[in-house]
Amino acid sequence: MDEGAFSREERLLIWLRRKGLSYAALGKMLGVTRMSALRMCKAERISSVRHGQLRHIGLPTELLPEVEDIPRGRKAGRKL
Repeated sequence: MDEGAFSREERLLIWLRRKGLSYAALGKMLGVTRMSALRMCKAERISSVRHGQLRHIGLPTELLPEVEDIPRGRKAGRKL
């Protein structure tokens, strides 16, 4: 099977299936729901903390979303 023809998300799903893992199992390892694990893996970007957790579990970096830490809270200069 030529995996180059698949998207990152499809290659990740193939990798998970080969390892016998599901999004539910991944979520359990991360302490989140199956749906949160699915959203995290399908996102274009995730936090460096989540990226590190997924790497620690053993997921290959090339199959993970890009890292982007977005500051939390209200944006500066914005009035309520």
